[in-house]
Amino acid sequence: MLNNSKILITGGAGFVGSRLAIMLLNKYTNLDIVLCDNLLRTNSMNNVDEVKRHCPSSSRVFFEYCDITTDNIYSLMQGVDYVCHLAATRINRGWYYMQEAHNCLATGTFKVYDAAVENNVKKIYYASSASVYQGLFCDILNPIKEDSVCQPHTIYGAAKYYGENLLKSFNKKYDIEYCISRFFSVYGVGMDSESPYTEVIPRWINSALNKQNICSIGNPDESILDLVEVNDVCEAIICMLENGKNSVYNVCSGEGTSLRDLYLLINKEAENLLGYQVGLDTINNATRKDIEKVRIGCSAKLKSLGWQPKVSLQDGIKELFKHVQKRKG
Repeated sequence: MLNNSKILITGGAGFVGSRLAIMLLNKYTNLDIVLCDNLLRTNSMNNVDEVKRHCPSSSRVFFEYCDITTDNIYSLMQGVDYVCHLAATRINRGWYYMQEAHNCLATGTFKVYDAAVENNVKKIYYASSASVYQGLFCDILNPIKEDSVCQPHTIYGAAKYYGENLLKSFNKKYDIEYCISRFFSVYGVGMDSESPYTEVIPRWINSALNKQNICSIGNPDESILDLVEVNDVCEAIICMLENGKNSVYNVCSGEGTSLRDLYLLINKEAENLLGYQVGLDTINNATRKDIEKVRIGCSAKLKSLGWQPKVSLQDGIKELFKHVQKRKG
């Protein structure tokens, strides 16, 4: 379906965007992939260079330095068949710089959609977030489904939900096809170390490598994450591009992992690879009001398209541990 296509990825130099580009290049032939990014989050071309190293002779990869809040996005959209809109400000940064977050997540998102319509793009994929589910009760027996009530109370969650509804409005007016994903806690090699939910993973791995105790902010048994590995996430995006139509899909493992469980997994890798264990310290800190303690999703709708997560949490943590260890030398 995607062979011989031109695909534009906003946020293409980022963690998920660059991995998606590599997986598209591995799966399809004769692709033109345009990586659009202002490098605000990554401040580096390393991920772009990695994508280019994976580009076969039958395809081409282009990098375009572009802020989606400017009109430059309109010219970049020329000849594009599919748009994967992943550009976003950090959740943490949005908590402190609300206008900047609004400009990126709302104004920028409008311009991406508008440029896509103006240039007759076939389909838009939009990366939303489980942050739209803020305040909902859930547990392993009652996971969050796509039809759950969305009442986000932060600029990030509210703007992501706006982006979803805006895309549905463009579909109604212009009949442009779309698919929307709601990411839960994405982790993996190359991950952002400043995410409020998954930042503990590289930080804790670094602590273990330095033979320092791991520090949990709050009760490690109360905070429950639904962790999904980045390769599985990108497989989900490709599945939606191929088979999803005008709908919203949770991207999650459907399994709850407490911070204590995560500590035990990282400690196990430290023992297996380095021959020692580290302790777990707890610090009470209630200053942040935007972090959900429990968030577990249901991915049955996405699985109905043929997607299945393949990377176990144990294998994902092991791979990330080795990667962080290698980078530290």
